[in-house]
Amino acid sequence: MCNKPDINNIATGFYFITRLPRGEIYLYSAVANPDERWGNFTSITINLWDGSQNKKFDCCIFNKKTMDNFVTKEAYIKNNFGYSPFIARQYQCHVPKCIMNATHVGMVERGTPCSIFMTTIPVFYPSREKGKLALCAKIAYGTLSPQRLIEWFEYHRLMGVDKVLTMVQYLNEDAYKVLLYYQKLQFGEIDDFPLPLPGKLIGFQDRGFEEYRFSLPQCSHDKQVGVYSCQEKLQGYDYVGVVDFDEYIVHDQLWSYKDILNKELMPKYSNAAGFTFNVSFFILDWGDTGSGDLYLTKYVQRTEPRVECFKNIYIPNRVSEVTTHTFTPKTRYKRYLLSEHNTVMHHYRECPNVPQWKNCMTDPRTTDLKMEKIRTEMTKRVKAVQKYLGIYN
Repeated sequence: MCNKPDINNIATGFYFITRLPRGEIYLYSAVANPDERWGNFTSITINLWDGSQNKKFDCCIFNKKTMDNFVTKEAYIKNNFGYSPFIARQYQCHVPKCIMNATHVGMVERGTPCSIFMTTIPVFYPSREKGKLALCAKIAYGTLSPQRLIEWFEYHRLMGVDKVLTMVQYLNEDAYKVLLYYQKLQFGEIDDFPLPLPGKLIGFQDRGFEEYRFSLPQCSHDKQVGVYSCQEKLQGYDYVGVVDFDEYIVHDQLWSYKDILNKELMPKYSNAAGFTFNVSFFILDWGDTGSGDLYLTKYVQRTEPRVECFKNIYIPNRVSEVTTHTFTPKTRYKRYLLSEHNTVMHHYRECPNVPQWKNCMTDPRTTDLKMEKIRTEMTKRVKAVQKYLGIYN
């Protein structure tokens, strides 16, 4: 049922905490979902932390532009990341025709009436980006190397990526300048991520994403809320990848991402929901034995490709759920693991501090000089951005 609110008493804003009796939910983002033809937006997905011990909820959907009405609709769990004190979840609410242009949404415990005084978050409307490819770079935090960030962005511009969405929690000033630069070019897009992270864990008063501050499984859920938000906001693109700032998808002939997909993979796997790439680790502790000024050409010693910390590119309308390392295909579609293929994920990092990497410094390694093919072009691009920003480290 649609109702008319008091237009003087509707709270608005981002990242508000909604506290419910006997539990808490923390709303992060709300994204409208279109029908198959992208003619109308028929539902809203809310990405959130749920610490409510499996209570049932309703959505309170508002139109704050025309102030015509609001509506209460049952909230259904769309995706659930498993168990944690504050679970990464997606709730979906169907939008009736009387409020098709919803602008804000809030949540209440089932049976509790919506209130004109309640806190809401804005509804984001994605656009159909036919023929385009986007990346979700998840969450930027702490201290990142500005040069490595510039290299990462320029490589992906060279590879034909159309948009990069990343969430920023807290970040060193020079790295943030880099993100703002690419946002100004309309290549990057920045969303804020909550600081401090919502919800209190016993023994973790200041939890975060650094190794000394995170708690498993909660840290995985914290990151997954960001991935869920990416999944919904980027649903209008033909292809989407979830890739971190130290990872590069590399074809042996350095084809663009869309050429890999459209010319090589999709003609062979027409029922694909997406593709999982093996990973070669370029270990920074092995030394810069290459050439030039770029990280991509200085660090050339790698492992053989392996199924570890793998990443994916998926087709949004063919998947039901996306996580950092996997995705769930819808009926009739398949996920293809490219275990023997000429496209591999390059992951540049230090030796991991985990048991399976205990022999990291003596592990077999291979010299890989593929990035030499683009060294001249990449160096020109990176130095131009460094000069523009006045950042050289």
